[in-house]
Amino acid sequence: MKAIKDKIIIVVMLILGSSCAAHKIKYNVSKETAAFIKTCADSINNAEKTKVLPVFLFDPCFDFNDPHTWVARHHAIPLRSIISEKVTNASSIEYILDQHNPELQRVCPLQETDKVMLMYWMKSPQIEKSFEQLLKVRYEELTK
Repeated sequence: MKAIKDKIIIVVMLILGSSCAAHKIKYNVSKETAAFIKTCADSINNAEKTKVLPVFLFDPCFDFNDPHTWVARHHAIPLRSIISEKVTNASSIEYILDQHNPELQRVCPLQETDKVMLMYWMKSPQIEKSFEQLLKVRYEELTK
């Protein structure tokens, strides 16, 4: 019975998640989280100048490992996606991508193994993408 209920929940979350995925969603975050997002975006914006790749880029599960992600007890925000949307320096993104660091290509492995957490990934668009993919999308947006 529980297995059937879990499958129904997953299907409903897939339907809801797919209908929202194409739209940019605004997230209400605390001042502290907004400042954290700005700091992360600034570290990417300055990567070309400092020649330092921000450490958080190497955590493919950053969306779930950082405490700023959890705006409510059971709801995570797509922190990596929000940060990459705030980046404004295309040349810094290009610098990061030109490093060809395989760590940037990693995708969060929890999404494949943790069925209990599956509903959180449905609420977090872009979790299936690597930081590299997110930065490539942002680079294309900035260089159009």
